[in-house]
Amino acid sequence: TGQPEMDGTDDYVDLGADLEVSSINQGWTAEYVFNTDSASTLQHFNGCEEDVHNAGWLALLSSKLAVWDRTSNVWKYGSTQFASNTWYHIAFVQLTGTTMQFYVNGVAEGGDHVSFSWTAAKSAFFARYVGRYEVSGGYSRYFNGHIPITRLYNKALTASEIKQNYNSLKNRFNI
Repeated sequence: TGQPEMDGTDDYVDLGADLEVSSINQGWTAEYVFNTDSASTLQHFNGCEEDVHNAGWLALLSSKLAVWDRTSNVWKYGSTQFASNTWYHIAFVQLTGTTMQFYVNGVAEGGDHVSFSWTAAKSAFFARYVGRYEVSGGYSRYFNGHIPITRLYNKALTASEIKQNYNSLKNRFNI
């Protein structure tokens, strides 16, 4: 189908080197269209070698969007319960160094990530892998499903920009 198919064990896209999408306190957006074979399994949308920022931990965990705060050592979740074998459009937006918002199908979602104060010193965004998270020493987590659209922005998209992107893709993926 021309869509990257990832089996959850060793498939991913390698951009060749860590790319700095956004520096500390600059805001960023990571946008994906995905369909997972296993919504309840911990799987990452992206990762990088320079693994000290929160953006290296954009994940699907326990069937919800989740991001790990590197300083507090806690997962913070969105409110949407994701189903396996269903297409979704999502966006993670780092609005400021301490504020993050998740979107599902063009709509801002609730969850404990909204009121959480993220660690500003960990707000930069580096990316190297799509569909893989790797810790030095060989420990990896892979995405299980499809991620045909990945867009990484060096700015925080507005709610209307995210809605516009969702609307441009929803018919293509039957969302």
